[in-house]
Amino acid sequence: MLAGKAYMERHNQMAGIIYRNMCAEYELETPRSKWETPLKVVENERTKILWDFQIQTDRMVMENQPDIVVVDKEQRKAVVVDAAVPSDGNIRKKEHEKLEKYQGLREKLEKAWKVKVTVVPVVIGALGAVTPKLEEWLQQIPGKTSDLSVQKRTGTAKILQDPQAPRPLVEDPSLEEKPPTEGWYWGNLTANEAKAILQDSPEGTFLLRDSSQRDYLFTISAMTSAGPTNLRIEYKHGKFKLDSVVLVKPKLRQFDSVVHLVDYYVQLSRSTDKAASNPQAVATGPNGTVQLLLTKPMYTAMPSLQHLCRIAINRRTQQTHHLPIPNRLKDFLTNYTYNV
Repeated sequence: MLAGKAYMERHNQMAGIIYRNMCAEYELETPRSKWETPLKVVENERTKILWDFQIQTDRMVMENQPDIVVVDKEQRKAVVVDAAVPSDGNIRKKEHEKLEKYQGLREKLEKAWKVKVTVVPVVIGALGAVTPKLEEWLQQIPGKTSDLSVQKRTGTAKILQDPQAPRPLVEDPSLEEKPPTEGWYWGNLTANEAKAILQDSPEGTFLLRDSSQRDYLFTISAMTSAGPTNLRIEYKHGKFKLDSVVLVKPKLRQFDSVVHLVDYYVQLSRSTDKAASNPQAVATGPNGTVQLLLTKPMYTAMPSLQHLCRIAINRRTQQTHHLPIPNRLKDFLTNYTYNV
């Protein structure tokens, strides 16, 4: 499980960027840094914004403390925003839960405040997956908040530092553990630093890092036959895909998370015939188009023996529920089903 402290940090960063964009839209003072806790109530003649505020109604409503409530006084409407960072496979369920959770509050607010109230769930998976409706939800929130900006600010990529991810998230702050540091995600690494790390590595060695360009979340740095090269990962409409030459782009596959993307190209690269003939397995390097091979991750630290064993099992079977092992070990295997 992801530690409660880590969950709350990611959750608050996601809600925080939405809050700051709201404040900017209504010309309200914004927190000076992303670490500063917003005020419970900010207000001017145009709007009132409530942050993590327990709302009292004439009759008790159990779910009465959403992340953000913004009231537009001029248009007589309000938006209830609640955020979550569940496991990638749970995003649709969590989105539905958020919608249902605040319907009682919505009805009470419409009656008491005489405004039209909209409930908006903002759900981003631990590995970056989103539902098809996220962009639509964000458009209903005052201020200019894009799905890409929310993902970047939440630090979704931090989970990639742990090769045992994805794991179910819990909201219990008492469940804390030391943040993991091993994995093939290197975080805020420059292109030159990545080149130096990969310089003496065999072809196919790769790492994942934050993109230095604002329009992209991640970049794959890999050793090719022409030397180290960088390939950006494009994120649009809730899907990840490689950024490549124009003629190849329409043929590129799209993925729900960046780990799914990397895992696919690793499996493709390990089958030499497929990689050589598949138009998706190419990248634009310094000397033109080169074959993209991703075969060996460059780890920031040596992974645990348990994780390496799990990868070895994943490469041989996906039917782990049939293995003659204890259920606890089956759960461990199903928490990470990738081959890299």
